[in-house]
Amino acid sequence: MKRVLTLTVALAFVFACAVPAFAYDMERPVKKITEGTVDVIKSPLHLVEKPIDGLKNHDYPVIGFMKGLLKGPFHTLKKAGGGVVDIATFPIK
Repeated sequence: MKRVLTLTVALAFVFACAVPAFAYDMERPVKKITEGTVDVIKSPLHLVEKPIDGLKNHDYPVIGFMKGLLKGPFHTLKKAGGGVVDIATFPIK
């Protein structure tokens, strides 16, 4: 039993020495997963933003609103899809 405990402590020490080397380059994956999560959570906002932007920025407000209604779901899917890809591939540089 004493040998197993000694071996476990020795292996834990070896692995603990290697952890800072792997944690050095963790800034980019952490940023990628957080931005991906935010994109997925905020993506439904495009369903509201696009019709309002079309309403404000078009010469004919009704046509701009209808265009925004058509574009909104596609922008939502694009933003959510990009976020899902970022979440799925965060360990990859």
